[in-house]
Amino acid sequence: MLTLLLLAQSASLTSFPKDLQLYPRDAAGFGAVEVAGSVDSPGYLSADLYVYRDDVLWHSESQPLTYSGGSAPFAMTVSIPAELAEYDFALYAFDGASSDPLDAAQDVVAGDVYLVQGQSNAVAADWAAEDLGNSSQREWIRSYGTASTTGSSVINDTDWGLAEGERSNQHCTIGQWGLRMAQLLVDKGQIPVCVLNGAVSGTPITYHLRNDADPMNVNTNYGRLLYRAAQAGVQGAAKAILWYQGESDGDRYEAYSINFADLYADWLSDYSAVEKVYVFQIHNGCGAPSQRLRELQRRFDDLYPRVDVLSTTEAPEHDGCHYRYSGYRELGDRAALVLGRDFYASPVTKNIDAPNIDYAYYSTPQQDEITLVFRDPDDTLIWEPGAEARFTLRPVGSVLGGVVSGNSIVLDLGGPATATSISYDYPAGEAAGIVNGRGIGALTFYRARIQ
Repeated sequence: MLTLLLLAQSASLTSFPKDLQLYPRDAAGFGAVEVAGSVDSPGYLSADLYVYRDDVLWHSESQPLTYSGGSAPFAMTVSIPAELAEYDFALYAFDGASSDPLDAAQDVVAGDVYLVQGQSNAVAADWAAEDLGNSSQREWIRSYGTASTTGSSVINDTDWGLAEGERSNQHCTIGQWGLRMAQLLVDKGQIPVCVLNGAVSGTPITYHLRNDADPMNVNTNYGRLLYRAAQAGVQGAAKAILWYQGESDGDRYEAYSINFADLYADWLSDYSAVEKVYVFQIHNGCGAPSQRLRELQRRFDDLYPRVDVLSTTEAPEHDGCHYRYSGYRELGDRAALVLGRDFYASPVTKNIDAPNIDYAYYSTPQQDEITLVFRDPDDTLIWEPGAEARFTLRPVGSVLGGVVSGNSIVLDLGGPATATSISYDYPAGEAAGIVNGRGIGALTFYRARIQ
């Protein structure tokens, strides 16, 4: 660690790293650290920069100073690799005989950036007071500023820090599943990760919309996260947005459809590097989110080219509204699996997406069974005993049981049926259902037409 007595009056810095800052890596795997400003005291010959990798001198450079109007400008850029190593920066002004320290920063890294938004299950704090969420804390998982809902607090918090998972809407809080996800990405990619979380509990989707006249307005939820990303220098580098929201929108699925379309377009406009948007299909429970709204979220995968839909069914210890640590841990695991495939060339590609129905049809002439065909042909499907209770036939009919056949499930109706549509729902809490080979629950669906 570097310890310097800084002579701030000797220089004006326009660009210099902060302690614990993460610089986004480029396509070549490097983060560009800019050091720029001017020496404002006379008599100095050069600005000297020393960079230490894990406390060992790794790079140094000296830039001659030329004064004009009492000030001598300088600018240097150092590219640090995205790796599990920390870099310290020390800047000096040299007068020909001795060097005076101008500024220093410690534990700087390069890596990847992700954003989390939504309501309380995106906040994902330690609602059950288990003190387990921070078991995923690592020195390689960073965040910036505060997730406070107060604009002035967001403006005033300009510090980087180690990401924290248990508290809500405070300095560098990213939630329990966000922290678990980041830990797995670090382990998988051997690259540091930054997560910014802007979620706020109990909020409908309208709370998250952009003020088009002032997108970075810190009195809005959208503006606060955008402001933080800009101040952190990562606005144009976030690879993906993870969205868990909708409980507070109840049955307002038509308005939700319009609002999400606006939000999605604004995200892609303001966060130019975003390649994927991961939408958690919300869990049944508090807020009474309707089957229609959850069906709409399931269909986002078809409606928006950059959206993947993740399931929440079968995540353990759902209390009817939130999850205990084991549930949030599972959600973090599910997110890390698809991110690993999409951004880290993970060889694990089977059974990582939630089972998602493709179509349903009567598979006997007498119409006494329905076959559900799922989208991933190579996934392993598992029918849990009691899963028949999850199905509803319209206008009449019932499901007595089911068996797996490849990427399909054949439902036993107990006799000829005339139903024209079928729904699969999952209750608040935990219940038997359909899972894949990794235990990831199927997406719920509403009134799928029976062919």
